[in-house]
Amino acid sequence: MSSARARSTFPPRSTGTVASSWPTTAPTLPPPAGPAGWIELARSPYGVARHDEAARIIVMTRLPTPYPDFDTLEISFQRVELTLAHLPRARTALLIDARRAPARNDAAFEQAFAPIRRRIIHGFRRVAVLVETAVGALQVTRHAKIDHEEVGTFTDPAHALEYLEVQMDAHMIDLPDAAPSHHP
Repeated sequence: MSSARARSTFPPRSTGTVASSWPTTAPTLPPPAGPAGWIELARSPYGVARHDEAARIIVMTRLPTPYPDFDTLEISFQRVELTLAHLPRARTALLIDARRAPARNDAAFEQAFAPIRRRIIHGFRRVAVLVETAVGALQVTRHAKIDHEEVGTFTDPAHALEYLEVQMDAHMIDLPDAAPSHHP
C-alpha cells in the first residue's frame, strides 16, 4: 500500500486519515431523476452510480481516472455501498460499465479490489459487466469464478441488457456528460 495519503472528497475510513465533505450515511431523499428515469446515486472522479427504478437497474460507470492509491480505491466505494444499502438488490440488475476503466491487473490491486468487488456485486438479481477488450472479459470471468458469482461479461451493451432482462435502449446507459461509448 502507498504510504502517501490521498486528499479526497470521499468519506474517511475508520482511521479518519482522509479529509471529507461527504456524509457518512446514505441520503434520505434521492436526487432528482435525470434522463430516462435515472437517479444519480454517487459520483466521484472514478465513477458514477445511477439507478432507474422503473427498469430495476443500477449502472455503475467506471471513469478513466486511475486510483492514486488503495485508500482512495476503498474510500471511493464506501459512498457507493452506502447508497446501495437501501435498494432492493434481489429485484434489481447491476450493470458495471468498465469500458473506460484503466487496465489494471497487478497482484496488489487485485488483492485490494477483491473484497470491494464482492461486497458490491453480491445479492443482485443479475450482474453484467461491460468491457472494451477480450483481455478485460477474461479478467472479469476469472474474478467471477474466484468469487463464486454468476456474472455476464459483454462488449456489447445491448447483449448485456438482454442478459439482465432489462428493456432499455443500449444508448440509455451512457452518461450524458461523457464521451459516447464505442457501440452502434
